[in-house]
Amino acid sequence: MDHGKKKQNGSTTKLDMDETPPASAEEIREEAKEIAAKLDAVGISLLVIDTESKFLSTGFAKEIADAAHGHYYYLPSANDAAVTMATQQVISQLRPM
Repeated sequence: MDHGKKKQNGSTTKLDMDETPPASAEEIREEAKEIAAKLDAVGISLLVIDTESKFLSTGFAKEIADAAHGHYYYLPSANDAAVTMATQQVISQLRPM
């Protein structure tokens, strides 16, 4: 296997990592939302715990949860007890009665 190489015109040349421009923040956001939607499509439930302060919040965690039709919790002062409580609440909602 030739890691770091690509075929070009029948010959193998070294892949120049500088050839590929880095993804923009918007491209990364869209890809993350696409992945979240695919999780939902295959039946995986997503729990997103947002720990960003509202002052600095981008809203991206909520967008991911929405794309996956998942569960969203805003816990800016999250500690282990708060995360455990949110997780247990979601699990109890998912269990069949």
